Amino acid sequence: MLGKKTLIFAILTLIFLGCAPKDKGNYLVKVDKFTLKPETFKRRFTLSKNYKDAEKIEETDITEFINNHFLESLLLTAESYNQNLDQDREFQNKMENIRKNILVNTNGLLFEKLMPKEFQVTDQEVRQLYNRINSKIKMANILVTSKHQANMILLKSDKGDSFGELAKKYSIDVKSSRNDGVRDSYITRGNFSDHFEEIVFSLEAGEVSKPIKDHFGYHIVKVIEKEDVTKKPFNEKKTELGQKIRSKKYINFLINLNSNLRKKYNLQINDKLVPLLIDNFNNDRRPGKIKKEQIPEEKLSETIIEYKNGSWKLEKLIDHFNKSLSPVIFLCKEDVEFYINKAVQEDLKYQEALSMNLQNTKKFDRFYRKMEEKKLKEYGREKLLYSKISVSDQEIEKYYQNHQDKYSGRELSEVKASIKNDIHSKKLINKRKNILNKLSKKFNIDYNKAAIRQVADELNTNKQGEK
Repeated sequence: MLGKKTLIFAILTLIFLGCAPKDKGNYLVKVDKFTLKPETFKRRFTLSKNYKDAEKIEETDITEFINNHFLESLLLTAESYNQNLDQDREFQNKMENIRKNILVNTNGLLFEKLMPKEFQVTDQEVRQLYNRINSKIKMANILVTSKHQANMILLKSDKGDSFGELAKKYSIDVKSSRNDGVRDSYITRGNFSDHFEEIVFSLEAGEVSKPIKDHFGYHIVKVIEKEDVTKKPFNEKKTELGQKIRSKKYINFLINLNSNLRKKYNLQINDKLVPLLIDNFNNDRRPGKIKKEQIPEEKLSETIIEYKNGSWKLEKLIDHFNKSLSPVIFLCKEDVEFYINKAVQEDLKYQEALSMNLQNTKKFDRFYRKMEEKKLKEYGREKLLYSKISVSDQEIEKYYQNHQDKYSGRELSEVKASIKNDIHSKKLINKRKNILNKLSKKFNIDYNKAAIRQVADELNTNKQGEK
């Protein structure tokens, strides 16, 4: 019996042999309007055993590799468009997130437009930082989101509560909180804000700071160790210190951007709903959760966040928080405000990108189309191949009875899950084979013989050069 890959390859090879090259475009194979570029093929093929073990690359080797590794994806993408899966609400929601990412992620078009090409650092700034570095400290840090929490924790610490236990219970710096608040390495000046460093480096080993406010929240710092440093010559440290200063300038750029957007889009919080979040916050375990079921239905539909061109209902904020696994603890209004400011950042950036019309640029369109095709391949595979495969109890029972030699002495309940997986896998293989056979007949598969021949020649030249 022919195997799945052999059968599909045989069908596709017949198509290939009977298919005259229609043009000499920059593709190896085309299915409907979707193509495989030579560069994409070569990147994968040159890493394969097929390439490494071959004395000479034949055109049929390339065709076979296309059929086994690329053609299924092209066929499924073509069929996805044919069935208008790109219009599904579920897919459109996925693409809306992609759309936002293209515009507002840290490599997106908004940052490209607003961020300086380079954060300039002067020799004077580097020299000033170099001159201020005289010591290094190992510290434990508790980071919280409100002055109320910080003062409460400081009071507990002053009364003798373990700093490490307080860090585990309250700190939103998740990594250090697992280690009693202790940071992995020593710090020197240049890592934090000037205000933070002035206070922390004035402390001696064993001392605990008062709450220190910065853009991350409120810090309570305990100095574990403090040592003088022997500095290397300025020229040896210049590059490293310059990078520290650039990093701080980048962080300040982000802080100012987010602050300015909150003002520009007039972010407003409905204070009347804030107590519902605090009163229904469950912090029995970290991260905490908001008990939505305890809040009246009519309150969930009320607006808690408003800004120009947008708003969030209370239910949306609660769902966002509960899904985020955020370490923030809601004990007072300032904690809630801190979380909301973080939660709406992407929305405000998105509004700013739209106001600048960045979604109508050629660059956006290029990125979006590329991601749309990629995501539709994944979505089409899920919908066309993996969906609607069910396994009934009757099928499981029959399979169990027909394979007693395999399951002798074992109850059905012990092997039911394993049998279900076996049946599902076999159904999937058959479904996949049938669908691909149908699609290979449905769509015109245009193999570009000239391009395949050229790639074979290039690969053989490369192999000769490797010897």
